[in-house]
Amino acid sequence: MACIYQYINKINKHMYIGLSINPEKRYKDHWKSANNPNDKDYNQAIHRALRKYGKEINWIFPSKYCAQSLKFTW
Repeated sequence: MACIYQYINKINKHMYIGLSINPEKRYKDHWKSANNPNDKDYNQAIHRALRKYGKEINWIFPSKYCAQSLKFTW
C-alpha cells in the first residue's frame, strides 16, 4: 500500500511531504538518516530539521491518502 505522509514543524510551520509504500519503515529510516553522519542523505533539509527540532516535528499519516496502488504519469 502506498501512502502520502507529512511532517509538520510545530515551531516554524514548515512541512515535508513524502510518499512511501511502507510509511512506518520510512519514518524510522528518516530518523536513522538524520542521526548518521555517514548516511548519504544526512544533509537533506528534512534530516537537518529532525536533528534541530526533534520532538517538535509531528508525524502525520493521513489515511485518506493511502491506496493499494497509486499510478503516476511523469
